[in-house]
Amino acid sequence: MNKMNYQNTVQIMENVYAVGVKDWNRRLFDALIPLPKGTSYNSYLIIGNDKKALIDTVNPGFEKEWEQKISQKTSLSEIDYLIMNHAEPDHAGGIPYFMNQNKKAKLITSRPGAKMAQTFFDVPTERILAVKDKETIDLVHRSSHASLARNDVHLSSRGQNIVSMRLLWVTQPHRSVL
Repeated sequence: MNKMNYQNTVQIMENVYAVGVKDWNRRLFDALIPLPKGTSYNSYLIIGNDKKALIDTVNPGFEKEWEQKISQKTSLSEIDYLIMNHAEPDHAGGIPYFMNQNKKAKLITSRPGAKMAQTFFDVPTERILAVKDKETIDLVHRSSHASLARNDVHLSSRGQNIVSMRLLWVTQPHRSVL
């Protein structure tokens, strides 16, 4: 494992790496919560036997640093899926950059998330995979997978409904939909 350093890609479990970035200058979250030490934009890389996936991106302006962290393990062009948990910029702001750098990857999200990805990030319909509750994608190894488990709706500081999905790690075999 890498030494814990904000510039390193850190392995957090087998085949799963933290590739998010630190924003030392952000001082307020949702125009309400003070951030005296900045914040982090969490993103995770999963390297499976046959496929690779990213969970979430970074706030706009941090894409190059994010790409540098990912490149410690793989290149953006080798990633098969980008999973959008919800459409707020601190989680999804790097989607346009990623989709421009990687011409083959599919964006995985919920049905409402698909509409948001089209509206806010100009992701073409043919590059979006809208999943239903409890559909799975086998990535890590043959006996486990990441499961998109439940859709939640958050209310942003701007009064918009934001859809998110929680990911559950399951260690028993299930039939994959992909």
